[in-house]
Amino acid sequence: MHPVLFLFLMQFPDYGEISVLTLSLYLMVHCQKKFREDSLVDSLQLIRFVHDKMYPADDNEYFVDRLILKLTYRSLKLYIDGVLQLNADD
Repeated sequence: MHPVLFLFLMQFPDYGEISVLTLSLYLMVHCQKKFREDSLVDSLQLIRFVHDKMYPADDNEYFVDRLILKLTYRSLKLYIDGVLQLNADD
């Protein structure tokens, strides 16, 4: 049904996949940043928990998930620091 996906998988058989959990956290964080939610610190803790407990560091199968979670954590941390800096300047 998806010939392009089939060709892609044939060309890159070792290409990593990401889980639905990782994708959901990534999208949730970007929505929270856009709508300026108050639960950003809770999201940081959730990302940290999933990164540390759900995806073992010694398993290469979760390499891409861990990488995306690190990226999401870092971008959210920078966003929170920027918001706090703006509030301190006011």
